[in-house]
Amino acid sequence: TRFFVGIQSINLATGQLKHPKRDVPHGTLGAMTFCLFTSFAVLFLGVSLPPGLDAFIHRPRPLTAGFQAMFALPRDQATLLNLPATFMAGSAFMYFYSQQISAMGKSALLNPWFGNTFSVRNTPIVALVTGTAVSFAMCIAMQYSKESRDAIYDLSVLAAMITYLSIFVSFVMFRWYFPTIQREFISPLGIPGAVYGFL
Repeated sequence: TRFFVGIQSINLATGQLKHPKRDVPHGTLGAMTFCLFTSFAVLFLGVSLPPGLDAFIHRPRPLTAGFQAMFALPRDQATLLNLPATFMAGSAFMYFYSQQISAMGKSALLNPWFGNTFSVRNTPIVALVTGTAVSFAMCIAMQYSKESRDAIYDLSVLAAMITYLSIFVSFVMFRWYFPTIQREFISPLGIPGAVYGFL
C-alpha cells in the first residue's frame, strides 16, 4: 500500500482545475504509471542490496542501504537522505485531509464551520488546523503507546482500502446508471477493470 499511497487524493484537486473531467483521469493514470515503475525499481533495488529480502520486509526506510552504498555514509547519516521524501509525503497528506474536511464541511456532512476558507486564495484554514491538530494528537499517542501505533496503522490501511473500493463501486454505478453522460476520458478497461480492481 505504501507505493501507491495518495493516489486517491487526485480526485480532490477538481476544484483547482479548469478541465477536471479530462485532467483528473489523465493525472490518475500518469500517477499510477509513475508509481508502478518507481515501486518496482525500489523493490528490486532494496532486495538486491545486503542484507537482502528478509531485512527489506521489516525496513521502514528501504533506500537507506542504497544511500549508504552510493555515498559511503554511515547508516544514521544515510537515513537523513530520506527526509525530503518524508516532508513531501507530509505536505501531500495535509493537502488531502484539508481538501476532504473542507469539502465535507461545505456539503454539510460535517459542521459548515469546517468549510471556511481564506477569501484571497481559498485556503481551507479551518480544515488544515483541525486536521493538523488531530494528526499531532495521533503522533503523540503512537509515540507513547505501541498498541495505539499498531491500531492507527491498521485503521489507516483499512481506510485506504475502503476509499479504493468506493472509487471502483462509484465507477461501476456511474457507468451502469448514467451511460449517456458525456465523458472526456473513457477508461480502456471499463467495468471489467473496475471489478478486477475491486476483487
